Amino acid sequence: MNTNTGRRVAVTGLGLVTPVGSDGWWTFDHVVAGRARMKHEPVRAAGVLDHVFAVAGMEWKVYVRIIPNQRGATVIWTFIRPSILTDGQFEKQLEGFDREIASWKKALEGQRN
Repeated sequence: MNTNTGRRVAVTGLGLVTPVGSDGWWTFDHVVAGRARMKHEPVRAAGVLDHVFAVAGMEWKVYVRIIPNQRGATVIWTFIRPSILTDGQFEKQLEGFDREIASWKKALEGQRN
């Protein structure tokens, strides 16, 4: 988290993510749809870390499951194209996800060294 601006923000593959209030919603610039909001819907005991995205009056979920294994955990993401995105826009969004995962990988591998 970056607190240099006096506000709590996160810098991720999504870019700058800023909290909206105390209800768990964050704002960011969606790679395709523009200004958007997101929040997590975790169920720790079940390994669930679903994400809710809201933009242009529509909400959709990205389903995330975390499954322990011998070396840590496997994370499974399920993306279903929201009806407001064309196939091309959805593919562009997934490219943004690829960049975010690469950023996470770099950060996590840096912590091991």
